[in-house]
Amino acid sequence: MEKKHTEPRTEFGRKVFGPFLAAYMRWLRDEIQALKPEKVFFFSRDGYIMKRCYDMMEASSPIGIPSQYVYFSRKSLRTPLLCTSLTYERIFDHLSWQRFISYGEVLSYWGLSLDETRMPASEAAHTIPFENLAKDESLRSVFESYKNLIVSRSREQFDALRAYLTEIGLRGKVVIVDIGWHGSMQLALETFLAHCGIEAQVSGLYVGIGTPRNLKGTAKGFLYNGETDHRRSSVLCFLGVVEKLFQCFEGSTVSYKLTPEGVEVIKAKYEFATDAPEVETIRLIQEGAVAQVKEVGCADTDAFLAFGRNPSSKWLSIFSSFYNLDGGVKLFFLPQKPLYRFSLKEFILALNQSSWKTGFMKKAFRLPLPYFFLYKILKK
Repeated sequence: MEKKHTEPRTEFGRKVFGPFLAAYMRWLRDEIQALKPEKVFFFSRDGYIMKRCYDMMEASSPIGIPSQYVYFSRKSLRTPLLCTSLTYERIFDHLSWQRFISYGEVLSYWGLSLDETRMPASEAAHTIPFENLAKDESLRSVFESYKNLIVSRSREQFDALRAYLTEIGLRGKVVIVDIGWHGSMQLALETFLAHCGIEAQVSGLYVGIGTPRNLKGTAKGFLYNGETDHRRSSVLCFLGVVEKLFQCFEGSTVSYKLTPEGVEVIKAKYEFATDAPEVETIRLIQEGAVAQVKEVGCADTDAFLAFGRNPSSKWLSIFSSFYNLDGGVKLFFLPQKPLYRFSLKEFILALNQSSWKTGFMKKAFRLPLPYFFLYKILKK
């Protein structure tokens, strides 16, 4: 008789996330076997649960291709490239497009803090259309004032990243594995490899990937490929949850430091405290999911995507306190108070900041409405 799992988080892992993870891992191993790389690199932090499952499956049914968990982030790959684009007009070459961007985000991209630039928080929150960056005279003034510092820090990271790539042996025909979305990290990595003169043929395998431009290697997604893929919206509507479930319990990679012993990876502080209930929730869900993969149980994506589009109240409650951090501010996935206590402006802001908009609306309205349909309307 099958053992009953009464802990709801473990049950969610086995019944919802587990079948999805099993299906993804089978696809991933098939793709790796077809590509026949010399080595597979799983990117932190989203590659954590993938690497764990890959090692487990290798132990029982090896495909014989070595793998390694490595530390990269958009920031750690972009910062070393800033010294290769020294004019104000070119300095944004490695910044991913978004409709609007704040001054604070640009400073962070340059590796500058509000304290050292003395930019008021109110000014840092100011947003402009991405297309206007190269014409913004206020940002140009900041860049010219701190150009030498930006370049100095970038060159330091350039040397450290080059040493890290040598240390992990990233060269030749390789596969990189990450959660995906836009392909910006693969593009930054390929660009950096070219600047260093490191010969590498990079293929990226992802949960989902948009339509990346200018890649030299290939990029393929499990759930979707390209912006027009019909399953893309099913992923984006609960992006925050998807990312949290794949991650390990450590902060994002910030930079690299050369030491006599080798390259030290500098990581940000993890957003949740060690004893936070969110950490235990993720751990229990992952344990349930890994058990499902190990038992070679059900493997499909339907339950997971259906949960993201229109979650049941039972599953919704598991993620009630989850949030992302943006400049130290908690951006909660779900509303933290009843709907009647929101002003209209406050509700719209909280919904816009949520990375699980279908879940946010379901928790707020508590009615049997077509939340995924509403989400797609709001996206337009």
